[in-house]
Amino acid sequence: MKNRTVDFQIPFTNKVLAIDDELAFPILIIVGFIVPMLSIALLGLNVTLVLGLLLSGYIIIPGINIKNKNEE
Repeated sequence: MKNRTVDFQIPFTNKVLAIDDELAFPILIIVGFIVPMLSIALLGLNVTLVLGLLLSGYIIIPGINIKNKNEE
């Protein structure tokens, strides 16, 4: 039987992170649940929401945003 992989595009690069199918669910649980809960516990809800918005690329402060790099 062929091993299946789950591919994740790495932001700001042309690389793809390939994770075996057996490891994808535990990694999803760790990254998707435990890390946000720890950040809320350590930093508070408001700081976690602001950091999440900044890291996701939304403009919450004028002048801070993520854009595509122009190729020259």
